[in-house]
Amino acid sequence: MYNIISEENFISVPVKVVPKSSKETVMIENEIIKVKISAPPTDGKANKYLIEFLSKILDIAKNRIELVHGETSRNKVLRITGISESEFLERIK
Repeated sequence: MYNIISEENFISVPVKVVPKSSKETVMIENEIIKVKISAPPTDGKANKYLIEFLSKILDIAKNRIELVHGETSRNKVLRITGISESEFLERIK
C-alpha cells in the first residue's frame, strides 16, 4: 500500500511534491502521498522546506528525514528513520 518500503530501522516513502502552493498540507490521492508546500522549486528551497515541513508533521528531528531520490523532480523518495509505516500514515492523516 502506498509503495512504502519498510526496513528494520527506516521506511522509504515515495511522495509527490507540489511547490508554490497556497495551502500547505499532506494528503493521499489514489494511494499517492502528495505534499503541498509554499516553497519555490529553485535552488533546493523546496527540498529543504519539504524536510522541515514533514519533520513538524511527523514530530521528529529533521536529520531523521533524508531525500534519497528525485532532487530535481516533483516525485521524490524519502528515507525516514525511527518510524514505522503505520506510525507514518497515522501522523500524516
